[in-house]
Amino acid sequence: GFVPATYLLGLCQMQQERHDAARETLGRCLSDERLAFWVLVLRGRAHAGLKRYAEAAADFDAAGRRLPPGQPLAAAALASSRGVVE
Repeated sequence: GFVPATYLLGLCQMQQERHDAARETLGRCLSDERLAFWVLVLRGRAHAGLKRYAEAAADFDAAGRRLPPGQPLAAAALASSRGVVE
């Protein structure tokens, strides 16, 4: 499927607090390296919403390895998201 559209679906599911659906939808977006950082951050938040904290932490760690250089907003989003599992 078209990854950006699938990503937006996952984002909408997160806004609706449909964490299980979002986790599954966002997992299908990981093939697009351009979106991988944001996909991992959102999927980690979906895991946290399901109280799957180890999986959330793993996604946040993976996102940290893909943190875009020179983008403080991305770093802040990751730090804020990590706060839900630490």
